[in-house]
Amino acid sequence: MSQTKESIRTIVRELNENLQTNDKVYHAADSEFYTSETLQFLGPHTFWISRVPSTIALVKELENGDLAFTISGDPRYSFSQHLSDYANIHQKWVVFHSQMMHDRP
Repeated sequence: MSQTKESIRTIVRELNENLQTNDKVYHAADSEFYTSETLQFLGPHTFWISRVPSTIALVKELENGDLAFTISGDPRYSFSQHLSDYANIHQKWVVFHSQMMHDRP
Protein backbone atom coordinates (compact mmCIF):
# COMPACT_ATOMS: atom_id res chain seq x y z
CA MET A 1 0.00 0.00 0.00
CA SER A 2 1.33 3.43 -0.88
CA GLN A 3 2.09 5.98 1.80
CA THR A 4 -0.30 8.42 0.08
CA LYS A 5 -3.24 6.01 0.38
CA GLU A 6 -2.49 5.35 4.03
CA SER A 7 -2.20 9.10 4.70
CA ILE A 8 -5.57 9.73 3.06
CA ARG A 9 -7.21 7.05 5.21
CA THR A 10 -5.66 8.42 8.39
CA ILE A 11 -6.59 12.02 7.61
CA VAL A 12 -10.23 11.21 6.79
CA ARG A 13 -10.60 8.93 9.84
CA GLU A 14 -9.12 11.56 12.20
CA LEU A 15 -11.20 14.33 10.63
CA ASN A 16 -14.39 12.31 11.14
CA GLU A 17 -13.47 11.56 14.76
CA ASN A 18 -12.78 15.22 15.56
CA LEU A 19 -15.62 16.95 13.72
CA GLN A 20 -18.27 18.33 16.04
CA THR A 21 -21.24 18.63 13.69
CA ASN A 22 -24.55 16.98 12.98
CA ASP A 23 -24.25 17.92 9.29
CA LYS A 24 -23.30 15.39 6.63
CA VAL A 25 -19.67 16.06 5.67
CA TYR A 26 -18.29 15.11 2.25
CA HIS A 27 -14.58 14.59 1.65
CA ALA A 28 -13.24 15.39 -1.85
CA ALA A 29 -10.27 13.39 -3.10
CA ASP A 30 -8.55 12.46 -6.34
CA SER A 31 -8.60 8.98 -7.83
CA GLU A 32 -5.64 7.90 -5.65
CA PHE A 33 -8.19 7.75 -2.81
CA TYR A 34 -10.50 5.39 -4.68
CA THR A 35 -9.40 1.86 -3.79
CA SER A 36 -11.35 -1.08 -2.45
CA GLU A 37 -9.22 -1.06 0.70
CA THR A 38 -9.82 2.64 1.41
CA LEU A 39 -13.57 2.42 0.81
CA GLN A 40 -13.92 -0.61 3.08
CA PHE A 41 -11.70 1.00 5.75
CA LEU A 42 -13.83 4.16 5.81
CA GLY A 43 -17.11 2.23 5.61
CA PRO A 44 -20.59 3.22 4.47
CA HIS A 45 -20.98 6.21 6.81
CA THR A 46 -18.10 8.28 5.45
CA PHE A 47 -19.21 10.47 2.55
CA TRP A 48 -16.87 11.41 -0.26
CA ILE A 49 -16.61 12.63 -3.83
CA SER A 50 -13.86 11.22 -6.01
CA ARG A 51 -12.99 10.41 -9.58
CA VAL A 52 -13.24 6.66 -10.11
CA PRO A 53 -10.09 5.34 -11.83
CA SER A 54 -10.51 4.01 -15.35
CA THR A 55 -8.71 0.81 -14.31
CA ILE A 56 -11.98 -0.41 -12.75
CA ALA A 57 -13.90 -2.70 -15.13
CA LEU A 58 -17.29 -0.99 -14.67
CA VAL A 59 -15.75 2.36 -15.67
CA LYS A 60 -14.59 0.83 -18.95
CA GLU A 61 -18.07 -0.62 -19.52
CA LEU A 62 -19.65 2.80 -18.93
CA GLU A 63 -17.13 4.52 -21.20
CA ASN A 64 -17.95 2.09 -24.00
CA GLY A 65 -21.69 1.80 -23.32
CA ASP A 66 -24.65 3.51 -24.91
CA LEU A 67 -25.61 5.73 -21.98
CA ALA A 68 -28.72 7.86 -21.64
CA PHE A 69 -27.56 11.39 -20.79
CA THR A 70 -29.54 14.20 -19.17
CA ILE A 71 -28.69 17.80 -20.03
CA SER A 72 -27.44 19.65 -16.96
CA GLY A 73 -28.19 23.22 -15.88
CA ASP A 74 -25.37 24.26 -18.22
CA PRO A 75 -26.43 23.02 -21.68
CA ARG A 76 -22.79 22.39 -22.66
CA TYR A 77 -22.74 19.40 -20.32
CA SER A 78 -24.86 16.31 -19.78
CA PHE A 79 -24.66 13.50 -17.24
CA SER A 80 -25.68 9.91 -16.64
CA GLN A 81 -26.11 8.41 -13.15
CA HIS A 82 -25.33 4.80 -12.20
CA LEU A 83 -25.46 2.86 -8.95
CA SER A 84 -22.50 0.75 -7.91
CA ASP A 85 -21.62 -1.46 -4.97
CA TYR A 86 -17.89 -1.43 -5.58
CA ALA A 87 -16.01 -2.72 -2.50
CA ASN A 88 -19.42 -3.55 -0.99
CA ILE A 89 -20.08 0.16 -0.47
CA HIS A 90 -23.26 1.53 -2.07
CA GLN A 91 -22.35 4.47 -4.34
CA LYS A 92 -23.74 6.74 -7.03
CA TRP A 93 -21.45 7.23 -10.01
CA VAL A 94 -22.01 10.13 -12.39
CA VAL A 95 -20.60 10.15 -15.91
CA PHE A 96 -20.28 13.63 -17.41
CA HIS A 97 -20.20 14.41 -21.11
CA SER A 98 -19.19 17.56 -22.96
CA GLN A 99 -19.80 17.59 -26.71
CA MET A 100 -17.16 20.32 -27.07
CA MET A 101 -14.55 18.11 -25.40
CA HIS A 102 -15.73 15.08 -27.37
CA ASP A 103 -15.25 16.94 -30.69
CA ARG A 104 -11.83 18.28 -29.71
CA PRO A 105 -8.99 16.94 -31.88
